[in-house]
Amino acid sequence: IRLPRPEQFDRIIELVETSGAVQAKDCADLIRFLAFTGTRISEAKQAVWADVDWQENTLQIHCVKVRGAHDQDVTRVIPLNPALKQLLERLRHGQEPKPTDRICAVSECQRSLDRACRLTGCKRLTHHDLRHYFVTKCLQAGVDVFRLAKWVGHRDNGKLLLKVYSHLQAE
Repeated sequence: IRLPRPEQFDRIIELVETSGAVQAKDCADLIRFLAFTGTRISEAKQAVWADVDWQENTLQIHCVKVRGAHDQDVTRVIPLNPALKQLLERLRHGQEPKPTDRICAVSECQRSLDRACRLTGCKRLTHHDLRHYFVTKCLQAGVDVFRLAKWVGHRDNGKLLLKVYSHLQAE
C-alpha cells in the first residue's frame, strides 16, 4: 500500500477544493470524511446527521459489508477524532440539518481525486485508499489493533490489519 505523505494529502485536498468545479468543496469534504472515518464509500453515502452523537462524541456507521453477520449488529461506532469533529462542526455551522440529511453532499469524488493526484505527482488514490489512509494514521498514532478493527468493521479481532499493515511496525 503506497499512500501519500501528510503534506501530499493536504495538497490533494487543496487542489480538489480549489479546482473551480461546481462541487469542489463538497468533493474535498467527502475525501476528508473518508480519510477521517475509515468508512467505505457506500457507508459514507448513508451517513446522516442522526448518526452523530455530540454528547458521546461518536459517529455511528451503518455497515454495508455484513457477510456472515446475520446475527450480529450491522452498525459500528467510531469516536469523533479531532479532525473529524472539526469537519462535522464546519459542515453544520450556520445550518440546522435535519436528522435524516446526509452528512456528505456528494456520493463520489473519484475524478477530482484523480486530477489532484496527477497534479501532485503521487500515485492514484481511490475512495478505498482513503480507508487505508485512516487505518495507517491510526496505527501510527498508537491505536491498538483490536480497537481499530472494530472501528473499521472487521470481525477478526485485528488479524487482517496485522497481516496487511505489519510493515508499519518496522517503520
